[in-house]
Formats: sequence, structure tokens, C-alpha cells
Amino acid sequence: MQRNKFQECYIRPIAYFGSESLGLRGQNPTEVAVLAWPGIKHVSGDSLNKGARLTVSPYVKFDSRMMPTTAKATGQYLNSFLATREAMARGFDEALLLNVEGTVSEAAVANVFIVSGRTIRTNDEKSSILLGITRDSVIQLARALGYKMEIGTIRLEDLRASDEVFVTGTAAEIVPIGELDGVAIGSGHPGPVAQELRQAFDRAKTGQDAAWEHWLHRVRESVHA
Repeated sequence: MQRNKFQECYIRPIAYFGSESLGLRGQNPTEVAVLAWPGIKHVSGDSLNKGARLTVSPYVKFDSRMMPTTAKATGQYLNSFLATREAMARGFDEALLLNVEGTVSEAAVANVFIVSGRTIRTNDEKSSILLGITRDSVIQLARALGYKMEIGTIRLEDLRASDEVFVTGTAAEIVPIGELDGVAIGSGHPGPVAQELRQAFDRAKTGQDAAWEHWLHRVRESVHA
């Protein structure tokens, strides 16, 4: 961050096998690259202010018997890429992938949460999801704020009947969902729970809430002679 003179940025480290040999049996050393983008916006301001438009994707989330769903592997992004492109082509902001059992897995690159009163529910690895860091952060924040957290299967009818739906991801952070396939979720606008959690998350990540200081890794400011 110091060398690039970034005050705020999105960082993505990538580990991959080197090119000393070709083929699946090649014993190549692991190489690492770190990419950084300043001011990246995964979602538009309209999606945050009005609620994102979600659609059920015709693509299905791959199962853990095909490849590990809990691994953040670059090759697996093809599933998300196809779902996102198809959803955008139909005028939606985000795709919702079901798993092979027909229950909710996750959005293309985000975990799903539903709200009913003071109860918040999200699924786990049994639903073929990536166990996101932001997902875990929101679970901890929600419990600290007094919400009841439930972890388990989510069905499409659960989304449609909920008071609020929001999704979480590293770049997106917390994004409220306004509608599913043209039908409003709750009021059709960002609900109070998603907004409260977003505010709490903002305070935590910027060091304004000392209770979450252990989440942060301070970067020392360079001192030039």
C-alpha cells in the first residue's frame, strides 16, 4: 500500500503452480502474486441504496463431490462468471445459485442471509458454499448486536417469505437485496437489519469500534528522511 501510495484498496493474493513443467503430474513450485485495486466497487450505489435485483440462475453451484466448495480457487470462478454474465444479460444485478439438491447455495460471489424479525439465518458448507470471511464477521456482529443466528438450509420459499435478504462478500461487503426475480423482498428496499449490520461492519473495519480491534492489522506509515 505504501509503495503504491494507496490509502484504501482491495487486495487479492493468488497462489499458483509455476511453469517449470507442463501437465497435471508436474511437480512445480508454488508461485505467489498480489494484486491491488484502489477504489474498487463490486456493486453500484443504486444497489446499496435501493437494494440489489437478484435472480435465480439456470447454472447450479457445483457440489463438493465435484471439487471442494470451501476452497477459494480461481478455477472455480468460472461457475460464478457464467452465472453473473447470464444474470446481467437479463437485467439483474446478481445471480443466485441453487445447489444440486435444489436449495439455496450462494450468490455468484457472496453468501446469503435472510432476516425474520430478530432472527438471522445463513447456510453452511453442507449447502455447497464458500465459508466467506465477511460471512463469519457478520455472524459475530449480529450475535453481538443481540440477534439470534441460525445456521442451516435455506429454501427459495424462505427467501420469498423473509423480512429482509442481504448478501456478503469481501469486495461487496454487505449488500441488501430488494427483489428476487421481479418480486419484492419484504418492503422492496434495504431493511433496518442490513443497514445496522453494515454500519457496525464499517465501524469495525475502520477501527472505530474497539471491540473488534483484533480483526485489524495495522500498517505502519513510512518515515522518509
